[in-house]
Amino acid sequence: MQLYVFHRTSYRYPGPVTESYNELRLHPLSNVWQKCLSSTLSILPICRTQSYLDLNGNIVHHFELPEEHQKLVIEARSLVETSQRVDFNNFPYGVNLCSLSKMEVVPEYRDYLQSSSYVEINPKVWRMAVDLQGETKDVFQ
Repeated sequence: MQLYVFHRTSYRYPGPVTESYNELRLHPLSNVWQKCLSSTLSILPICRTQSYLDLNGNIVHHFELPEEHQKLVIEARSLVETSQRVDFNNFPYGVNLCSLSKMEVVPEYRDYLQSSSYVEINPKVWRMAVDLQGETKDVFQ
């Protein structure tokens, strides 16, 4: 199925503003279940955009408007082709536990495989995860 996606964000400021720095995550992902056939951005006032990939593989466009303006309009138009989704009754559909050790060396996954101020990986938590695993070989079961 093909889907046309249109997004518009408009800002009207009560007075002139300058030094506006912005990031946009409006470009659809391409993966097993969907393919982005086309995607365009329109920004007023006209400006130059740059892009990079974030940790989740999203294309992030960023731009700055150093000049004075009272209005900002951002439009994104995309054409996406979707395919059959995951059949959650047909296991396994996740990541095999044996493959996790291979992911440690992939730079994009490092932030998710280390302790942080939000997630502490300690022996007690590790033991609990192993006990919950049971007989499954799938991370998401």
